[in-house]
Amino acid sequence: MGHAFRRAFLLLVAVAAGGVAMSAPQATAGGVCGDLEEIVVAGVVTCTHGGDQPVLEVVGVPGSRTSPVRATPPPAPCPGNGRSGRRVRILLGYPSDTARPVTTDARPLIKQAVTMADGNLDARSPKAVGQHYRFWCRHDRRVTISVVALAPIGADGAYTFNEVASSLATAGYDHRQSVYAVFVANIECCYPYGGQGSLAVDDEPDPDTNANNGAYPRYSMIRFNTGSAASSLARVFQHETGHNLGAVQNSAPHATGGFHCYETLDVMCYNDGGSYFSGGGELVPDCPDAMADGQYIFDCKGDDYYNIAPGHGTYLATHWNLADSHWLTAVGNSGR
Repeated sequence: MGHAFRRAFLLLVAVAAGGVAMSAPQATAGGVCGDLEEIVVAGVVTCTHGGDQPVLEVVGVPGSRTSPVRATPPPAPCPGNGRSGRRVRILLGYPSDTARPVTTDARPLIKQAVTMADGNLDARSPKAVGQHYRFWCRHDRRVTISVVALAPIGADGAYTFNEVASSLATAGYDHRQSVYAVFVANIECCYPYGGQGSLAVDDEPDPDTNANNGAYPRYSMIRFNTGSAASSLARVFQHETGHNLGAVQNSAPHATGGFHCYETLDVMCYNDGGSYFSGGGELVPDCPDAMADGQYIFDCKGDDYYNIAPGHGTYLATHWNLADSHWLTAVGNSGR
């Protein structure tokens, strides 16, 4: 396929739910998502690989080493004025036919989780200040967590990513420069996964043209309850926003064929039943290190989706690298 045609095709595949600034693909009989699941929000196609497995709390593996995190991680930063430009917005959602969460219990846990995830990202460059998520902060100090009522569960007793994304778009959470990560309460009955996020199929390296860096809204959901460990919530948040930013492309060295990787103790890796696993492959313990706080590493060997300084000619030097995402700060600059 020619480069220009491939680029146009990938941009169509990549468009997320909600209001968009660029031309959005309409639902068609043939579909535009390829191997991804296609859902439609207000006539606009969104692509997702489906729900991710629930995350089990793993503090360490027998005989494993642990990688350090910063001794006292600061609160997740609010780059610049906290509001302008690309932003990761944190929401607390609940089906409208269930009880509103007690925010005095929920908000501190969510803030702890996103702070842990941000520290985990920063720790990928332990000799210097690394990168941070560009969180949205109303008052330029702390991550703002807005509460939003979502679509009801209803009589069918099932809850879906489609309902969540549609609800957010309807409620006005459709800014074209926003990643919306919603921690959804009261869905243990009806949503069997740990979370889900939208994803673009584009492994081109240029951040100015890669669909994963395009100016259109994208969505993640994280199943939430106040009995969850902060480290588990942090891992799901980092996993789903990792999809939003473009991980893991199926061209990556350790790709599963299902938009994940197959190394242990890596944020984006697990047995997803993709072609690697259906062909007899198994999880590979190439990455025996876990973070000291129980987190998994964000691209444990820096060779599949994230590396702040990839070597010349390596995969991430010639393919999409999340370190180039405009939803992250520049390395060494928290933006304060």
